[in-house]
Amino acid sequence: MHSNGGRFTITFNGEIYNFREIRSALESLGHGFKSDCDTEVILAAVEQWGLTEAVERLHGMFAFGLYDQRLQTLQLVRDRVGIKPLYYGWNDEGFMFASELHAMRTIQNWQPTINRDALCMFMRYGYVPTPYSIYENVYKLIPGSVLTLTKDELRSPAGGFSPFATDSSSSPSKYWSVEDVYESGGSNLFQGTLADAVAECENVLSDAIEARMVADVPLGAFLSGGIDSSTIVTLMQEKSSRPVKTFTIGIKDHAYDESSDAKKLADFLGTDHTEHFVSASDALDVVPNLQQYYDEPFADSSQIPTYLLSKITREHVTVALSGDGGDEVFGGYNRYIHAPKILDRLNWVPNLMRQGLAGALLHGPWSLYGAGLKLLSPVLPESMNDRWLEITIPKFADLLSSRSQREFYDRVTLLWPTDALVLNGHRTQTRLTDVDGLKFAAGSSEMRCRDLLSYHPDDILTKVDRASMAVSLEARVPFVDHKVLEFATRLPESFLTGNGKGKVVLRELLKSKLPDSFTFGKNKRGFSIPLADWLRGPLKEWAAALLDRQKIESQGFLNADLVQRTWDEHQSGTKEYAYRLWNVLMFQAFLEAHHS
Repeated sequence: MHSNGGRFTITFNGEIYNFREIRSALESLGHGFKSDCDTEVILAAVEQWGLTEAVERLHGMFAFGLYDQRLQTLQLVRDRVGIKPLYYGWNDEGFMFASELHAMRTIQNWQPTINRDALCMFMRYGYVPTPYSIYENVYKLIPGSVLTLTKDELRSPAGGFSPFATDSSSSPSKYWSVEDVYESGGSNLFQGTLADAVAECENVLSDAIEARMVADVPLGAFLSGGIDSSTIVTLMQEKSSRPVKTFTIGIKDHAYDESSDAKKLADFLGTDHTEHFVSASDALDVVPNLQQYYDEPFADSSQIPTYLLSKITREHVTVALSGDGGDEVFGGYNRYIHAPKILDRLNWVPNLMRQGLAGALLHGPWSLYGAGLKLLSPVLPESMNDRWLEITIPKFADLLSSRSQREFYDRVTLLWPTDALVLNGHRTQTRLTDVDGLKFAAGSSEMRCRDLLSYHPDDILTKVDRASMAVSLEARVPFVDHKVLEFATRLPESFLTGNGKGKVVLRELLKSKLPDSFTFGKNKRGFSIPLADWLRGPLKEWAAALLDRQKIESQGFLNADLVQRTWDEHQSGTKEYAYRLWNVLMFQAFLEAHHS
């Protein structure tokens, strides 16, 4: 679309929730409009205030490219927290950018090359962290930033270019950042009582929800029965004159299915509720097509139920609100709750003693641990079964070496413990270094900030955006509204993780709205599937074909011996390596789909 004066041209992806408010301000300044769309409002805002001020006024999820005919510059812009994707890079013929790598792969004479360092990080995290992509010389624009390119830089990058936000004029510049918000929040902590915080939380979150409920198409919400989606739906129903349409995915495996919690809330609130149950055969149907939905390697296995939930939701509505972001913003993950306490205690233990204990845990007799667990089973939670032990003991042994929240975070988010998996690949700089040297409030604030820098945009938001877009469903995420985030960073730790369960403020908010029978006391599993069992059962044949030793050796990216050993140990049941294997499988499927 072109601006009225013809100076600016824009290509836009996303949704601006406050565009009518901005439009009214512009009309009062003499601007006229030919349409009722937010894209035209952005162009007029840029004409009136310039790009920087215009972007600061935008409230929504967006990514766009803006060409200035007068200055002959191209500016790329991405929303504050990275809800919408934006890839860019250079090939032999010049600059290219798109919302999807699929689009870039259609460019003639461009032969994309796998970035082995990015692959190494993918195996580590289960996603390719921003600003990298899986391809060399192609990057993701950092959330909350603007990249300005001159006519010459559209042919080839300037000598000082970096995909990270730096002081260089040829690198992205930030107009908003998670780091700044956390640093500001830590120095300006909320001074009221818990009741005051709950009231303020309701106000700011209600505003975010109300903004996202404005739609000229059918609207609903995802409902899992956990705290986050329950909070969103409860506040939505308060603002709606008719039953909110809610949607739940259940798993046909009792240990994983939590759909009854969602139905209980839906019945109480009176929502128009739809349930859909996922079986192994449903997963089998989805898995071969995942590479069409996620156009670079992506290995969060909850992508399967997320896609299926999006699909069933799209049969009824066009827009759905999601509870994603509640854990990261309001302190819901176990690492936020336990890490500070564990580190405080570990700091009293000499390093040599830690190493000795770690070795004993890693190389000790598993049968003895299992016998001990069975002996203690009457007094342990049901979740602490032999499979929990298999996963937790090695992880805890690794964490014993941590001396800081940074080290603890690096270890707890590690999926593959060795870089030897990727041939000629090396771990490299990530955005997590952006917070090094910042002063954080005590408690979990540093970990929450790190998650919102990388894990949340590159895993959680990517998962939801790609799955929903695959079925033409627009997913909106109120918890990562920048005003909600700016409020939450000011909360003292006792209002977040102080109860030992996490999300204190959200729990208290729901407590004021729902009967005592809604306790939200148990640990939620998240959007999990029984992946370990499926890889030994209905997905085994598919996985074995992708992990064929000759195929891996001929491709030349991965250590075939290490992959084979990991697969064999998982199949034998002696080790639980589902998530490591899923990373490898998603890369192998990516190669087969796009580079066979």
